[in-house]
Amino acid sequence: MIDPGAIDVWLVDGFNALHACLLKGQGRERWWGVEAQTRVVHWLEAFACEHRVVVVFDASDGHSERCSNEGFSTTLCFAPDADDEIVRLALELAGQVCVVTADRSLTDRCRARGARTLKPWLFDDLLKLAGRIGCPTLT
Repeated sequence: MIDPGAIDVWLVDGFNALHACLLKGQGRERWWGVEAQTRVVHWLEAFACEHRVVVVFDASDGHSERCSNEGFSTTLCFAPDADDEIVRLALELAGQVCVVTADRSLTDRCRARGARTLKPWLFDDLLKLAGRIGCPTLT
């Protein structure tokens, strides 16, 4: 397991974590919903109070590109291609970076650039061990 204190920035593949933890493989009819995205951010909030966390979602509008942390400790990013944005951030950000994703291609791309990776359900276990609430499942 990765020591959270050894990581400077956590980059979370938003829709991948949503599917792996919140939807638990269920249908994707609520995939793009603001409610589901907000649940991912709430899942990360307690951890983000003590660690730098950036969650990246594919933008439903291909021309939408924005990052903010208004109202959250977690920085929330929307990009035309979340995987490309995560790889770009992994290269750009200084320090130890860990990418939270189950996407094999993204994992390979990030590891090739020196980032560590962790699957979303293992990240959820890490949150639980750190005394943070686990992944809230969508009902």
